[in-house]
Amino acid sequence: MTTVRVLVLAVFASCCCNIAISCPEQCEVSYDFDAVNVICRSASFVRFPGDCFPRNTTSLTIRLTNISNVTADDSGARVTLDRNNLSSLPANLLQNLSKLKLLDLKGNRLTHLPPGVFHHAPLLELILRDNLISEVHPDVVSHNTSLTRLDLSGNQLKQPPVALLQRLGHLESLDLRNNQLEELPPKALDSLPRLDALYLERNQLKALDVFTFRGTPHLQQVFLGNNRLENLPAGLFQHLSELVFLDLGNNLLQRLAPGTLDGRYHVVLRGNPWHCQAELAYLRHWLGTHEDERVFLAEKAKCHSPDILRGRAISSLTNRELGLEG
Repeated sequence: MTTVRVLVLAVFASCCCNIAISCPEQCEVSYDFDAVNVICRSASFVRFPGDCFPRNTTSLTIRLTNISNVTADDSGARVTLDRNNLSSLPANLLQNLSKLKLLDLKGNRLTHLPPGVFHHAPLLELILRDNLISEVHPDVVSHNTSLTRLDLSGNQLKQPPVALLQRLGHLESLDLRNNQLEELPPKALDSLPRLDALYLERNQLKALDVFTFRGTPHLQQVFLGNNRLENLPAGLFQHLSELVFLDLGNNLLQRLAPGTLDGRYHVVLRGNPWHCQAELAYLRHWLGTHEDERVFLAEKAKCHSPDILRGRAISSLTNRELGLEG
């Protein structure tokens, strides 16, 4: 395997010596079955070295450089760029890239995406994390896209890109954490029947409609932590028969309606201002039944009020303390 790797690098170096602009020494090529992966790392890069890479490259990562723009001519390199200084992309960036499956653009300075920019490659994974994007036009992808993973975390979205999501019927993972979302429209996820992982942590969500997850029956992981949720409708998670993990931590929940939770999945409940009176009897009972096997850090689910019970683990409360006895 070492000999093969040396030969691959030797061929790559030979290729680069025959062109006007030499390839960066910090680039490395590896072959993995039908994949050709190129990784380049250097803060000294100021120009995209697009004429150096094998034409059948399936994944190219250029990381931690000072490249500030990419031209259409550069796109022939099967590009994947992350943690650079990119502020814009040409509309035909991926033209003729018939093998590119993953495009990683995280950690740049992108503010918008031109319509059609991702039309030309058969992408399965698109990573746009940690940019400056405030909205996404649906035409950035084609109607027949096969995208299975979309990561828009760490941007400036105030609304979910509903029109875009309507084109992503094959999507399995959607990451919108660390944005500025204040609401999730009731039917925003209805076009994502294959979705199995949803990341919505660290937004400003205050409420969710009871129908929010009706169109996503295969969800296995739902992350809602660190929002501003005050109430959850009782049937919100009722149709998620495949759910295995639910994060509700660090919200503004004071109580849960009977029937909200199920014993089939693991739950995070810590960091909420639980009001420990009669209305919390359902949660106290649920914790008593499931805390050992289904609740992460169950002891961290504590009373916030009334003052006399502040800091008490909910599962330790008696009926009298909850006001259930005369």
